[in-house]
Amino acid sequence: MTTYVLVGFTCAIFVLMTATGISPISPDSQQVLNWGANFGMMTLGGQWWRLLSSMFLHFGILHLAFNMWCLWSLGILSEKVMSRGSFLLLYLFSGLGGSILSVAWHPMVISAGASGAIFGLAGGLAALFYLKKVPMPEAAVQRTKGSIAIFVLYNMAYGAFKSGIDMAAHLGGLATGLALGAALHESEGNSRLRVLPLSAVATVAVVLVGGAALASRVQGPIADLGVADRLLESSQPEKAAELLEKIVAQKPDLAAAHFLLGNAYLHSSKNDKAQAEFVKAVGLDNDNLAYKINLGVAYLRMDQPNPALTQFNQVLSKDPKNHSAQINVAIAYNELKEYDKSLAAIDKALTIKTGDPKAYWLKGEAYLGKKEAGQAIAAFQTALSFDGKYASAQNGLCRAYWQQNNLEQAKGCYQKYLEQHPDDELARKNLDLLTQSSGRSGGAKIQPQSPAKP
Repeated sequence: MTTYVLVGFTCAIFVLMTATGISPISPDSQQVLNWGANFGMMTLGGQWWRLLSSMFLHFGILHLAFNMWCLWSLGILSEKVMSRGSFLLLYLFSGLGGSILSVAWHPMVISAGASGAIFGLAGGLAALFYLKKVPMPEAAVQRTKGSIAIFVLYNMAYGAFKSGIDMAAHLGGLATGLALGAALHESEGNSRLRVLPLSAVATVAVVLVGGAALASRVQGPIADLGVADRLLESSQPEKAAELLEKIVAQKPDLAAAHFLLGNAYLHSSKNDKAQAEFVKAVGLDNDNLAYKINLGVAYLRMDQPNPALTQFNQVLSKDPKNHSAQINVAIAYNELKEYDKSLAAIDKALTIKTGDPKAYWLKGEAYLGKKEAGQAIAAFQTALSFDGKYASAQNGLCRAYWQQNNLEQAKGCYQKYLEQHPDDELARKNLDLLTQSSGRSGGAKIQPQSPAKP
């Protein structure tokens, strides 16, 4: 039966998600987004497939279990009164209708779940049982009518007073299901089953496409955010900034636009402008941890480690296992030359994400700051054991050999490094300094120049 296939497929997707490390209880929204959740900035920006994929994703086992129970109950009933093909079209079209209204109503909310499609089944059955004659005993018809009405009314009322419920998806799915259910008619080959005429399917398909186009037009600035995000991903920050500047002029209260504009400026090394945009983003949405992290990074770029620490610590107070914030705390303490605090932060970061080469690189930099070259060498070598092409760790290793007064080892290290990174002028200058000083007394006292901070 089609119901079994839909339930099995949806559950299989959930199992695959959890197998990749996503929490089965309370997955992170970003993780679900990566799997194909509905999000205006991406969906309206051209990733229309999210309207469909989001129907098969869920935010945890409870969300999945409730929806699958509803699908099981309504699906089995649907397949008793309509053909399998009509049932599947009703389910998928209703899900798409729910996704379209959801992204049009609240485009900056990450949404997922089968509830829009399930409400569509309820709407289709309601239209069929209330408007058509169903080949069932009258008592059974009346009981079914009552059950459908209770299901719809209860869940609509519950959603109206419960936060985190995507009422737009429910309404969009319900409306689509009602329209399709009203079009069901008796099958010529099987008088027991109702089928959808091709004309109704085509009409609803056109309406859904038109609805998606209308949502894209109404939410034009949100759609443009998706375009700007792709420009950033393709290393075109200047073009992204140009588009984002127009968006923030149109929608100055759109926090995500300021955030992306800050990212574009950050990629172009316009750190003061980036900082200003991140401040606006945080001011508009103080609960968004990503905004605070990037604001802290902008402060670091502008040699302001103390306000950067404030941002990172605010993130960690809400999310103690935020690896990015913990790593940036270590960077800030390195800049403040508080190396023991940096090492403590790195140890915490490594409990969150073991085997992180960046953490070991930072550990090496902290030990260099403490003039403990042996410890630094061990840390850089550990970083390279996880990522043999990690340039920062390779460079740090060369400087650690130099600090250890092992000039020949440092020279060999720089020569090997420059074979892979021939455009690194600072490393070449350090190699020249080593070569010039190797034959002179006291040459080892010449200090290597460190690369720019991350």
